[in-house]
Amino acid sequence: GQWPWPRNIIAQLVQNLFAMGVGVVGFDMAFPEPDRMNPADIADSLAGIDDTTRDKLRSLSGNDEVFANIIRQTRVVLGQAMYWEELETVKGPPVKKSVATRKLSKSAIDPIYLLPTAPSLVRNIPILEEAANHKMGGHGIFSLVPEVDGIVRRVPSLFVYDGHMFPTLFLEILRVATGRQTTLVEVNAAGINAVAITKGLKLPTDKIGRIYPYFSKSDTAKYISARDVLSGMVDPERIKGKLAIV
Repeated sequence: GQWPWPRNIIAQLVQNLFAMGVGVVGFDMAFPEPDRMNPADIADSLAGIDDTTRDKLRSLSGNDEVFANIIRQTRVVLGQAMYWEELETVKGPPVKKSVATRKLSKSAIDPIYLLPTAPSLVRNIPILEEAANHKMGGHGIFSLVPEVDGIVRRVPSLFVYDGHMFPTLFLEILRVATGRQTTLVEVNAAGINAVAITKGLKLPTDKIGRIYPYFSKSDTAKYISARDVLSGMVDPERIKGKLAIV
């Protein structure tokens, strides 16, 4: 089901984070359908309201539009999800691409044949996706590929959809944070060697592009309540310059 908060509240959350100096905001969730709390939809669903009230509701900006306007002005990375079966989805504009290949030898393998591939991609609604297509924004896939015993030990850095490579959420957040337009996948004859974000920031991978994550102990200091961000009760020093994941 849909996340219960209307998206004008999500927009306010993002706006507050950037007012506190956050570096990038990434969403570990997708918005694949319109907000059911859009004023025009409420006007059409409520029985017994007068025509004047109904017309006033229809004239208000939609919550998706409010959220999109904030995304256009900020460094936001929207989440996407791979789906392992064919989905009947609305065909939007081509998915924004931010990954290129750097072959380290003539015999280097095409990384497309090494990366996890899925037939469907759960995208965000067009108004939000287009808003994140500007040069400061991005899109990242938050799907995982558990191993045969169901445990996640290695995390993909890239996925393949429709014959093209797309970054995972953490990789795209790093690209946007460093102001780069492209992430480079380095490949040699043995397979993928690393993903390069910018000068001095290169992440080594195994030959199929996976990264071993560092599992730290639970640390409540890493988490901040969205309620406190919305109410302005957070010390901006805890936010300033950070990469925030919602």
